[in-house]
Amino acid sequence: GTSSHEAYNLYLQGRFFWNKRTPEGLARGMVLFQEALERDPSFAPAHAGLADSYALLVTFGALPPAEGYPRTQAAAERALALDSTLAEAHASLALVKLYYERNWVGADRQFRRAIELSPGYATARHWYANFLAYRGNPEAARAQMQRALELDPLSVAIQTAAGTLFYYERQYDQAAAQYRKALEMDPTFWPALLQLGSAHLQQGLHREAITEVEEATRLSGDHPLPLAFLGYSYAVSGRREEARHILSTLKAEARTRYISPVYLAGIHAALAENDDAFEWLDRGLESRDDWMIYLRADPVFDPLRSDPRFPQLLATVGAAR
Repeated sequence: GTSSHEAYNLYLQGRFFWNKRTPEGLARGMVLFQEALERDPSFAPAHAGLADSYALLVTFGALPPAEGYPRTQAAAERALALDSTLAEAHASLALVKLYYERNWVGADRQFRRAIELSPGYATARHWYANFLAYRGNPEAARAQMQRALELDPLSVAIQTAAGTLFYYERQYDQAAAQYRKALEMDPTFWPALLQLGSAHLQQGLHREAITEVEEATRLSGDHPLPLAFLGYSYAVSGRREEARHILSTLKAEARTRYISPVYLAGIHAALAENDDAFEWLDRGLESRDDWMIYLRADPVFDPLRSDPRFPQLLATVGAAR
């Protein structure tokens, strides 16, 4: 805890913005966590808040993994040095272990420790559910996600993540219904709209899917993630020229900022350009891109599964069963 009322209030405001789960919300949250630490440098939860901000900024592509994850680790370790029983910091460390170090055993240990220390911490269960899904353990994943939903039913991020478990299981109707639930709570939450489009795309509902992904791209302010998925959607729908146009836009952008190589691999896979797809996935391995962890689960990579290079990649990432 902290004796500074001000630090605590700033921390709570930081978590409020962090929970919006948008790049803007994360950036705003980070500033508030830093302000809390100026008031009280020994306030462990604010260090954990910073760790979580860095981690999710990587997920949203705002920081390269090699920059964001070491910062996540440093902030989480600082928090644990101040309070070794802080569940949030153990959960943050689990993200580094999983997405950056690809240390599945270490990640599992940190997630379990977080849940053991704070059984009511919904975010740890949400992230652990994702971990279990990537590892190919859908029943355990669903049980953790269900618990997360019960603990924090108003979290639009957790509502969306619950849909993605169905998506990984190729249960697209249930996924779409769950994404709609998230969008009822917040119609501007573009990650849910993007996921709704991806479920419809896998169902062959190309026109609906493209409308949804275009709207998600617009809502996000042309964020590279929905833009890349729009390119993928065009490719799947046979609109190859438009897909190529987005591909070259993203490749040009990748020269000046970090763009996940996995985004580009997905578009190449949909264009049946497997060699190019694998070339970008190899770059994803090199840059320790966090999206590599999704390879086992994500339907986007189904066209590559019969290629002998794919199981080798999974083994390298540690996602092979």
